[in-house]
Amino acid sequence: MEEKLTYNHNPYTSARIGAMKADLLRKSDYDKLMKMDVNEIIKYLQDGVYKEEINDLRVRYEGIELIEYALKNHLTKVFLKIKSISDSGIEAYVGQYLKRFDYWNVKIILRKIISGEEDVKKMFIPVGNLDEDKLDDLNSLSSVEEVLKESKLLKKEKIEDLISGFRQTGSLMEIENVLDYNYYKKTYEFVERIPLDGRLLIEFFKSEFDIYNLKLILKKVFFEIDAADVEPYVLFRGGYLRRTKLNKLLDKNRVRDFISELSNTDYDVLKHSQYKDKDVVQKFEIKMDRILFEKAIKLFHQNPLSVDIVLGYMFAKEIETQNIRTIVKSNAFEFTEDYVKDRIIIR
Repeated sequence: MEEKLTYNHNPYTSARIGAMKADLLRKSDYDKLMKMDVNEIIKYLQDGVYKEEINDLRVRYEGIELIEYALKNHLTKVFLKIKSISDSGIEAYVGQYLKRFDYWNVKIILRKIISGEEDVKKMFIPVGNLDEDKLDDLNSLSSVEEVLKESKLLKKEKIEDLISGFRQTGSLMEIENVLDYNYYKKTYEFVERIPLDGRLLIEFFKSEFDIYNLKLILKKVFFEIDAADVEPYVLFRGGYLRRTKLNKLLDKNRVRDFISELSNTDYDVLKHSQYKDKDVVQKFEIKMDRILFEKAIKLFHQNPLSVDIVLGYMFAKEIETQNIRTIVKSNAFEFTEDYVKDRIIIR
């Protein structure tokens, strides 16, 4: 077993993150953005922390495409900055969190190979172990097998099994499920090393493990997937929900039964009247992300002189990027303000 991590107080890093936290968009900002058209949104973002990215990109892009690139470049810049100011007591936590983007980027490349899409580099967030040069190398490969082998995210034996299945089905579903599971399994092993001083951070990750499982199982129920095809990707350790509860959820074949099984848990967020909604999966996922966002805010306020504030800020910054993207896309499709409010996550 690996040694426990340290949980040191770092005044310098905490102060830097505290200043960055003050620049996160607030409810009042979102209220304004939801009333703006795309060009007004660009101007509003340009007047804030997104100024550098928008000024650099507006010669080549405009409209929604300009915002998409600016969001991606800004998030990358912020996370790389956090890596650069993290000392030895914090870098392990930051590094583990950012590994999720390695899996995200590899899935983008795999989907490109299947779909034939060309310009996916704009979607990369090169902040983990796979830096920009490595992602460019992976993006130049032409086969799913090559990408999996060269990314080194999975063991060789597992890749061989996955490729065998992929050749039969032509579907990336199993590969993507294994990638997701592998990230959360390794994160669970990491969380086991966090000392008791990191109580709030452990709480955050334990909830994230539950939410990963619940999102996975609801999709199984909604899309009528056989339980045997989903169970291997359920993380039965690490979260608050016990194996018995997860098995009961896996046994459900109707959304209404899934919702009922979550009563009297922290994840009882859907009304029984919503089980027939065609977007019930999306609504559930948004409500789950709100739960995590609340825990991230708790990390800000209850232990501001530790790594808690760093991880809390990183998750909140991700949510901000997601919120702006949702507002812009909803604007393009002329959705109502009430529709957008239900789909963004704000404090």
